[in-house]
Amino acid sequence: MGISSTRRPTYTITLPNDVRFDYAGLLPGSARYAIFHTRGSLYIYDVWSGLHVCKRTEWNLTHWGIDLVPVDVTVRIFGAVSLPGGLHQISIDEIDEVDPTSVPREVFRFDSPTTQFGSFCGLVGDFFLYTLPPWMSSNSDVETILVLVNWRASTYIVLNYGTTTRIAAPKAILIPGYIIATHSNNVAPYRPHSLILTVTALDAFSPYWKPLSTGIDLAGQLSPHSIPSAASQRLEYKNQPLGSADVNVALSAFASALYRGAYTIVVYAGELPSPQQFTKQPRTIGLVAQMGRLMHMPGRGRRNPGPELQPEAAPRLALLSFKLTPPPTPGQPCRLRLVSAERAAPRCESEHLLTPRAVINRSGGSYVVSYCYPWAD
Repeated sequence: MGISSTRRPTYTITLPNDVRFDYAGLLPGSARYAIFHTRGSLYIYDVWSGLHVCKRTEWNLTHWGIDLVPVDVTVRIFGAVSLPGGLHQISIDEIDEVDPTSVPREVFRFDSPTTQFGSFCGLVGDFFLYTLPPWMSSNSDVETILVLVNWRASTYIVLNYGTTTRIAAPKAILIPGYIIATHSNNVAPYRPHSLILTVTALDAFSPYWKPLSTGIDLAGQLSPHSIPSAASQRLEYKNQPLGSADVNVALSAFASALYRGAYTIVVYAGELPSPQQFTKQPRTIGLVAQMGRLMHMPGRGRRNPGPELQPEAAPRLALLSFKLTPPPTPGQPCRLRLVSAERAAPRCESEHLLTPRAVINRSGGSYVVSYCYPWAD
């Protein structure tokens, strides 16, 4: 193991030859540690030394997430293990990241396996977020109901970002202190069915927490009308709102390297044309074209072809970047402003919304970690 390039720092990690991983990436919030996942195991390696620092082994670990606790130098791992009958066992372990001999400590576990689990959305601090399965929602097309859990207090709330738009997961993510979501809203001042980006402080949910000991109850779920919002922005591109019945959204947030507590929020929106846009519309005929047609009017040797037609069915692909800054003083709201809006490339994915800090590729029995900048801190 070692640096193999001075222009673009590159490290090689040698892994067991008999293990093939279905995921490899950097640990969130760190440029030093890499995650490797198989269906039965989760490995964390120190990229700079090439050493294995911790491992969680559990068969059918189908959903997982990791949170780095820098103050205590601890890795916190969320796991949802798939069981027969559509059940999932949900738990959280903590591991000392610098000690490969440490045994994972279970700090949270659902009292019993549950069928009320769809997909994992995020783990940050004392909170994790996941969706309920589609069969529990009145809208069977998408997973619109989320459960936010304070695992340390064993409490939860149900958030229903109910919408007629077709949203690509994740539609809601967690960052320290906030939940960020995209959803439609019919409440003034927004245009009906327009898509908006909202930021809610986790502290604002204080009156709504329920005990986990009684199970997940969908009664009293919060909707966009009742979810307290600290800041919001309408999603639009070229002065036109995004939010038709066919719009896919990918959402990511990246901590600022310069300002503590500030984040860049990147939203990819791919809006398909509405059905009426597939009909051909008359093209505006310029002066030169009109003069040419006058020369070929009936009686002059050529039939008048009539107005030219062209389809207008191209999808709108937009990449929007917002800056979220913390309150200047306690008690004041955070600030959310649009930084840029540009045309996005097709098939843009949430994990590739911004240039990654590093790229991990397999090379024989090893993995090569190439940093995208001339530093690795």
